[in-house]
Amino acid sequence: MLFILALATTGPLTGLPAQTAGANNTLFNYLVVIILENRSINQTYGLQCTGNCTYITQLANQYSLAEGYSAVIHDSLPNYLALTSGWTQRLQGTPGDCSPLPSSTKYCPNVNPQIATFPFTAPNIADRIESAGKTWKAYMEDFPTTCAYPSQANCSSGNCYIGYGGPSNEYDSQHDPFVYYADITNNTNRCTQKIVPANSGGHGLPDDNLLNDLGSATTASNLMWLTPNLCDDGHDKCLPYDNATSQQNQFLSQLVPQVLSSNLFTTQRAALFITYDEGQTAYPSDYVTSIWAGPIAKTHYKSSIQYSHYSFLKTIEANWGLQPFNQTTDGQASSMSEFFIPPPTPPPNQPGLPVTTILLAAIVIAAATVTIVAYRLKTNARHRTVPQALLLSRANKTIVFANRPLKNNG
Repeated sequence: MLFILALATTGPLTGLPAQTAGANNTLFNYLVVIILENRSINQTYGLQCTGNCTYITQLANQYSLAEGYSAVIHDSLPNYLALTSGWTQRLQGTPGDCSPLPSSTKYCPNVNPQIATFPFTAPNIADRIESAGKTWKAYMEDFPTTCAYPSQANCSSGNCYIGYGGPSNEYDSQHDPFVYYADITNNTNRCTQKIVPANSGGHGLPDDNLLNDLGSATTASNLMWLTPNLCDDGHDKCLPYDNATSQQNQFLSQLVPQVLSSNLFTTQRAALFITYDEGQTAYPSDYVTSIWAGPIAKTHYKSSIQYSHYSFLKTIEANWGLQPFNQTTDGQASSMSEFFIPPPTPPPNQPGLPVTTILLAAIVIAAATVTIVAYRLKTNARHRTVPQALLLSRANKTIVFANRPLKNNG
């Protein structure tokens, strides 16, 4: 019985807790995504990069680098939409970098007459994640704590902040794709609970709100998206570096080690994906530095296989069993599963019976054991009492015989 109970509480994994093994052999249970800006792979990786890229290069060499990963279009916002909905929502070029704020001169419908409805009503990654019973949260650096910053005019109907700038004037809504979908901006719970400030200080690192949530599997979401501010993501040149690549390198060198050493990444099947919205050339050769890191990413691994932002989506869809958004984009893309260490499978002699089944078996065996022991004790007791009765009977006969008068034969 003790042996069976031990089986019920012994996990099949080594290195990571048993409960973190993905159901149905999923590659990861948690995913952190960081999106940077406007640099090709040769500008941010290797000896010829345009600035200081020592940490980016070290991280890529230590873990997994997708050398053939391409952005899908220009400019920024259409790529963010492709990453979260499987297509660009008909946006492209300079007009495609438009605002969700109706009062803005760059309001999307005003500068993109091809848009039929806005905010976009197409399904998005938040819908897919929730439909699978998973959770998500989008962390925005320098994001205000209330949509009414500095006035109610910046609030959507669901109280999403759809303004520009935030407390530091370095938050860019065009790098926050979630505020472009109607079923998010019209939903108060999603606006107030799912799109949140990454940093409590309101101006760059530390991204303490994100890091705090990485402290436990109960506070972390399955998908955690991080958009840095305009300095940290390299969109703008900012002092003291005044170099986009160096700013990105500095940002990642301060944040990523804390992510990888967090409780979530040291105890769970968690993955970190870092990529860029776009590079300097054209799809399908707009190659950008794209890194998979964490305890389940392969180390010292590179691949030149062709991937794109749609492959990122395909990886999530394949991992959690989600439906593709578009049969011609993410539907046809390849999953990036080659960059992961597959989850371990139980040995053949451990079929992995449910704990409840094992416990019920233990109870049945225990009950049977008690019954057998009781039966044996009762049987032994009978064997002990029968000889005593016989002895008594024999003793009585002896007494009778002794008291019987003797016959006179003479």
